[in-house]
Amino acid sequence: MATSLKRRQNDLVFLCCQHHTYRKQLLKHIDSELVKCICHGTAKVLDGTIPITASQKKTLKKDKKLLRKLARSNITTAGKKRLIVQSGGGFLLGLIPAVVGALASLIR
Repeated sequence: MATSLKRRQNDLVFLCCQHHTYRKQLLKHIDSELVKCICHGTAKVLDGTIPITASQKKTLKKDKKLLRKLARSNITTAGKKRLIVQSGGGFLLGLIPAVVGALASLIR
């Protein structure tokens, strides 16, 4: 799964950099592989494999229930996509920089 995260790194950064209304429209059309990448990154952040700073933790704190649902393995990919679209992807602003930073350190 880490290789798919590396492959989809540019897509994740692109999503993170968009205006919230455009990001919500883009999230409606993402494929299941990108949903799995987002959920895998979420799980890695929650289990501590990807370290996050105190400010990132503060940003993600309000979305902790959503992050925990995305990290679960008993929810289908379609259900996770629905959760991501309903949230509007605002949590991505705190999650993606941590995941991309960890991927960048792996590449070096």
